[in-house]
Amino acid sequence: MTSAIVLGRNASAKGGGVSLSALINANNHFKGVQVAPIYNANAYGKGLSVALINVCHDCSGLQVGLINKNGNKTTPFFGYRSKKKAQRLAREETVAEFFK
Repeated sequence: MTSAIVLGRNASAKGGGVSLSALINANNHFKGVQVAPIYNANAYGKGLSVALINVCHDCSGLQVGLINKNGNKTTPFFGYRSKKKAQRLAREETVAEFFK
C-alpha cells in the first residue's frame, strides 16, 4: 500500500492506500481511500472516494460527494455499488463487446 499527499493534481496509473490531494485525484485503478476537495476520477476501483464530484467507470465501494457517478448511475450525496454487482456488470459489458 502506498500513500500520497499532493498539493495539486494527483494522477497515477495505479493508486492504493490513502490518496489526499488539494485539488484532483485521477487514477486508472485505485484501492483504498481517496480524498480531494473538488474531483475524484477513476476507471476502476474499490474503497472510499470523498470529493465534491466523484466519477468512476466501475467501482465497488462508497462515494461521498455532491455528485457521484458510478458507471451509468448518477446519485447525489452518496453512491454505493457492491462487488457482486460490479462483477456482473463487467461480465455483461464484456459479452456485449464480443457480439458487436
